[in-house]
Amino acid sequence: MNAFSADWLSLREPYDHQSRDIATVERLVKIINGRETRIVDLGSGTGSNLRFLAPLLPGPQRWTLLEQDERLLALLHQLDLRTLQTHRHEAPIDATAQAMDIQADFERICLHTHTVVTASALLDLVSASWLDRLATRCADAEVRAAYFGLTFDGRMQWTPAHRADAEVRRAIHTHQQQDKGFGAALGTAASHHARDAFAARGFLTHSASADWVFQPRDSHIQSTLIADWADVFEEIHPNSRLRADEWRHYRLAQVAANRSHLTVGHRDLLFWLA
Repeated sequence: MNAFSADWLSLREPYDHQSRDIATVERLVKIINGRETRIVDLGSGTGSNLRFLAPLLPGPQRWTLLEQDERLLALLHQLDLRTLQTHRHEAPIDATAQAMDIQADFERICLHTHTVVTASALLDLVSASWLDRLATRCADAEVRAAYFGLTFDGRMQWTPAHRADAEVRRAIHTHQQQDKGFGAALGTAASHHARDAFAARGFLTHSASADWVFQPRDSHIQSTLIADWADVFEEIHPNSRLRADEWRHYRLAQVAANRSHLTVGHRDLLFWLA
C-alpha cells in the first residue's frame, strides 16, 4: 500500500472530520444498538478515523488499528485515548495498533471477533478484487456493519474556473486508477463497486455525500493539492509541462488573492446486516 506522510495526514484531518456525514454515523450508532463495539480499522494512518468516530459511538469500544508504515505506526502507539472520552459515554475506549500490510497480509486480518469494519480514504485506492474479497470476508464473519468514510468519487469543482480544469481532472482520475499497492485501483468507481459488492452478499447499503469544501481561508491545503495535481498532470501528460505550469500558476495566484474555492467529491458508505 502506498505511503502517505504524517504531515499530509495531519493537514487533511480537520477537513476530513468536518466533511463526514453525521447522519451516516447516527445510523451506525443505531445498528450497534448499545452493544460493546469491537472495531477493526484498515489502514489506520495516524488514527484519524479513531479520533473522529470514537467520541460519537456508544461505549465500551475496543479498536484494532492496522497500519503497515512504521512511522505512522509509531504515532499510533502514542495515542492518548483519554482525549476521546466525551459526555456521551463514560465507558472505556481501548485501542491496539498492529503492524500489518492489509494487501499482502489480507488473510491475517481477523474479522470474526469484530462487530464493525471501518476505513477512511481507502476504497478508491484498492482493486476491485481486493474489495470483493473484503465484502466476502465481512459476510462470512457476519460483521454487523462496515463503515467506510471519504471515498473519492471524482467530482472536482474550482471557482473561478480555468480552461485546463477539466483536463487536469481527467488526469487525476487516470492517476487514481493506477496501482496503489493493491493492483489497478478502483478510483472514482469505488463507491459504486463497494455498494454492489456488499449488496450482493446480503448487506443493506447507505451512501451519503462527504465532500471537501475549501474556502479562500483554506489556503495551505489548496496550495498543497494544486502543486500535487499539477505534478500528476505532468506525469500523465509528459509533454504538457507548459500547460501544467500555466494551470499551477493561475490556481496558486487565486489562492494568494483569497479568491479560490474548491469542492472535491467524496462519499461516506455504510453496509450492515439486517
